Amino acid sequence: MISKEVLIRAKEFLCWDVFPHLTIKLIEKEDPVSFYNPPFNRDTIIIFYNRGRYDFSCPLFLLFHEAGHCIQYREMKRSGNEDNFFNIINIHSGRERREFEKQAWIKGRVLLLEFIKKNGVGRAILNEYDSYSAKCIDSY
Repeated sequence: MISKEVLIRAKEFLCWDVFPHLTIKLIEKEDPVSFYNPPFNRDTIIIFYNRGRYDFSCPLFLLFHEAGHCIQYREMKRSGNEDNFFNIINIHSGRERREFEKQAWIKGRVLLLEFIKKNGVGRAILNEYDSYSAKCIDSY
């Protein structure tokens, strides 16, 4: 079980230590969902999390997944493939979208590992992250 405090520390880590031009919004909602918006002025990640819940695993995992998309966008922009990012992110399913999402989960996992090392959070979270990401990837 992951506390809301860990989610807030992860938000601080990503905004202050990794992406200085990133905005993250944490919003209470009935079901957890998330979004990465490529920068027009700033990169933005929006995480909706369940009201009244005590386990913040899903929002934490989604936060790092969306941070993986942030890395993807920056890499594609640097290599001149910014339009390709938008083309792929607008595909709803299929092999190309699955691979795109898988890469975002992998990049997010690297950031999660950095967060774990810096904040002394248990490494068991990585196994949970991997299980959750596999389920999400299978949904494409």
